[in-house]
Amino acid sequence: MSTGGAVASKDAFAEWDADRYDPTYYARSPKVDPPGPETGKHRVIRGGGWHSRPTCCPVDFRNALPANWLDFAAGFRVAAAVG
Repeated sequence: MSTGGAVASKDAFAEWDADRYDPTYYARSPKVDPPGPETGKHRVIRGGGWHSRPTCCPVDFRNALPANWLDFAAGFRVAAAVG
């Protein structure tokens, strides 16, 4: 649990990311805080869930799904700045 009271969700589910998916984007993107590609028909998911292979579970693992994909193991994290 975090100091703000949030329960850890690593490995609970794959998380949707706001970025569009382009497998070659990071080779040419800014090195600090890249904004992600502006277009693409897929969205990034990060990490893995309780049913994923171990290679999919690191938080820096990125994959892609269609933006309208529905899945019991793909979710999103709600976050807010504190203070």
